[in-house]
Amino acid sequence: MLHRRRLYLAGPAGAGKSTVAELLRVRFGFHRGGLGAIVRQECEARGILPTRPNLQQMGDLMRGGDSAALAIRAHLAVPDGVDSAVLDGVRLRSEGTYLRQHGYVGVSVESPARIRQERLRARDGSPFVPVHATEVEAECVAVDFALSTDTLDFEELELRVISLLGALAVRGWAV
Repeated sequence: MLHRRRLYLAGPAGAGKSTVAELLRVRFGFHRGGLGAIVRQECEARGILPTRPNLQQMGDLMRGGDSAALAIRAHLAVPDGVDSAVLDGVRLRSEGTYLRQHGYVGVSVESPARIRQERLRARDGSPFVPVHATEVEAECVAVDFALSTDTLDFEELELRVISLLGALAVRGWAV
């Protein structure tokens, strides 16, 4: 029996979650959603600049008393009838737990701190990027697989994603 292909990508900022999600969308036809995208949309709707500190503050505000609130919104935003979906930006244990309960397979996207800091500096233009509390908890999110993004070679990353999909095929996924 084939299962719906639903993934969530967990990990700290700069690990490569968005890059992997975009690769899954473009190369393999996954619907792409994300917790960070929801926060960015809210900032845009409120006229708030999407700087890293503003996004972090907005994410905290949107979670309110429900630490799974963003995961719930991201899951509910996946259109009916979509069998292949990837949600990136999972940072909290409760977000991973909620998504697992709704049929998602968790993937930890991992990269050394030095590489993550380089990526964040390039993205944010800041010489020092402080760690947010949600990034610390990202290490505690339950996952089924780990994917290293320690390479800057896109072809190598694509091969690693193909290998991940192969491992998932063993679990009954259509590839």
